[in-house]
Amino acid sequence: MSSAVFTIAQDEVDILPVWLAHYRHYAPEAALYVLNHDSMGDADWYLRGLATDNDVTVVPVQHADSFDYDWLARVVEDFATFLLRSYPTVGFSEVDELFMPDPAKYSTLHELLAATGDTFIKAQGRCVVHHHPDEPALNWSQPILAQRQHWYASQRYSKIAFMRAPVYYTHGFHSAYNVPDTLSAHPELLCLHLHQVDYQTTLRRHQRNGGRCWSPVFRKSEQGLHQRLDNPDGLQKYLLCNLDSPREYAALEPIPALYKEHYQVCLPPD
Repeated sequence: MSSAVFTIAQDEVDILPVWLAHYRHYAPEAALYVLNHDSMGDADWYLRGLATDNDVTVVPVQHADSFDYDWLARVVEDFATFLLRSYPTVGFSEVDELFMPDPAKYSTLHELLAATGDTFIKAQGRCVVHHHPDEPALNWSQPILAQRQHWYASQRYSKIAFMRAPVYYTHGFHSAYNVPDTLSAHPELLCLHLHQVDYQTTLRRHQRNGGRCWSPVFRKSEQGLHQRLDNPDGLQKYLLCNLDSPREYAALEPIPALYKEHYQVCLPPD
């Protein structure tokens, strides 16, 4: 295989199956890896089941604290460097991020990667929002983009999607010490961010996050606050805020029909 794609997940039973379904379909040539950070309960059961699949490799990683951004950056960049010893191209996305090439030009991520020789390939961030309560709750078993009206452009989520050399990340994987901030995003590659896509899903994730053992430094910082926001009024505003500047509402754009038609991303059947 010419590429690998991986993520890191802790108790992400809601959204990890969608991550896998997306990359299985739109990166069929890639080897898929999941770093399992001490998942428990249903998420642990799900990941144990994945270990029997032939097209995904689950790798356990242990760390007492959740959302320790120092540890997360180092374990991800170390694993990416390890994969680069076997694959010429490696992609990393968090579990709520889906890389999407322009469907007018490419059917799969492999086609886009074959068309560029860049060492680092950056994606343009697009965050999908839920107009709660005006839009219904998301049915994860149906195509996601077809159920939402708007997304917005995000610099924060315009991040390195694929690498052909090691990357040394800053906190949150939004930039890297060895990649210039001036690097232009690939005009035909999106990073679809799903943290704001559904009220109930985000609420469940934030409630789980709040109950975890946090690194004391990051529990007190604004960097971790948005991962635990679970009061109804604040969360409803969060779903429409601009994550580049969270005190402002996002400048929403209609999701193009071509993306809705091409990307039938949804939870796979049991």
